[in-house]
Amino acid sequence: MRSPDVTVIILSLAVPLTLASSPLNEKHAFTLHQVRNPKHIKSGARALAHAYRKYGVPIPEALANAVDVASLPAKRDVIAGSLVASPEQYDSEYLVPFLIGTPSQNFTLNIDTGSADLWVFSNQLSTTESAGHNVYNPGASTTSRQLTGYNWSVQYGDCGSGILSQNCNSASGDVYNDVVNLAGISYDQQAVETASQLSDDFVEDTSSDGLVGLAFGSLNSVQPNKQRTFFENVKSSLASPIFAADDFGYIDTSKFSGPMTYTAVDTSNGFWEFTASGYSIGDDESNDHITGIVDTGTSLLLLDQSIVQSYYEQVSGAYNSNTYGGYTFDCDVNLPDFTFKIASTGEADASIVVPARHINYAPVSEGSSTCFGGVQSNSGIGFTIFGDVALKAAYVVFDGSNAPRLGFASKPT
Repeated sequence: MRSPDVTVIILSLAVPLTLASSPLNEKHAFTLHQVRNPKHIKSGARALAHAYRKYGVPIPEALANAVDVASLPAKRDVIAGSLVASPEQYDSEYLVPFLIGTPSQNFTLNIDTGSADLWVFSNQLSTTESAGHNVYNPGASTTSRQLTGYNWSVQYGDCGSGILSQNCNSASGDVYNDVVNLAGISYDQQAVETASQLSDDFVEDTSSDGLVGLAFGSLNSVQPNKQRTFFENVKSSLASPIFAADDFGYIDTSKFSGPMTYTAVDTSNGFWEFTASGYSIGDDESNDHITGIVDTGTSLLLLDQSIVQSYYEQVSGAYNSNTYGGYTFDCDVNLPDFTFKIASTGEADASIVVPARHINYAPVSEGSSTCFGGVQSNSGIGFTIFGDVALKAAYVVFDGSNAPRLGFASKPT
């Protein structure tokens, strides 16, 4: 059973949708409207540690210590009778209601463009591990079929021995095919990865029953054969093979101002990866390119250390804190904007301005006058991660056509 302490998201349809099995003849589009969580709490240290774990970077001891002393996340209230998709703690996740199986079993899953597995809590977990979560029972679904000999495993961070092994997140289990439905769009042969083992961080997050990855299938962890993502399976049934954070199958022009600028995506690593043609810190411009990925599952904007250092050199009193595990500053200080340029596939480059208010991420603790920066180092990851701090400044279109691309347009200020 779901814990009663969860905030949900209201589902709005752009066009009427009907439940159907794959393949679909009708073309569909819909919007997921997010509802603000009244108990939302941000923790910069936790957000940074989450990103480092996700991309296999050992967590520095100072950051690990900061996470240990960070306040526990508040939970969310249920909005009765709503179909929802809700913003998760620390701006790190988008939560969406999914139906799996026949008859349908209800789940709330994280949407993550930085991974490619659709996995859920299952009845193979102990009652202690599954407490507060909805669990998938393949035996209760008449359309479920186990893929014999198939398994999956994901791990985020250093999962070996030692003092920092506690900062590892991992999940693994078996694989089934079953019907998966989102807002009336369904696919009846979707790979559903059932968790029989989960690390404590997943178990303790009772707001979520699993994850749906929207990166490219080449990043999928299923063995011996990788499986296609939900978006890859249903995109032919959408009005257009695209999605944004809230919109599937269409572009909502009311959510941005100015033109939409498209840039090519490099899919070789399985991510929505692109190259920004330059950047600015306040009025200081650079034509140096930035290669990075768009990841809705990461809260912060993680840049090369040299850029991060240059940014905070313009912030009075800012420093890399051993106490809080990242760059901090006085909450009232003036911060410069950060701008990155989009190299267009056919027109002039565009600029996305990440305003200072987004970079002033959150107080390091409740009531503190010291704030944690939304711009931090990508040290050890090897590429930039354009997480939610950057994405809140733009309407981003993920175009999954034969030549994948990303579209960027500025949101109204």
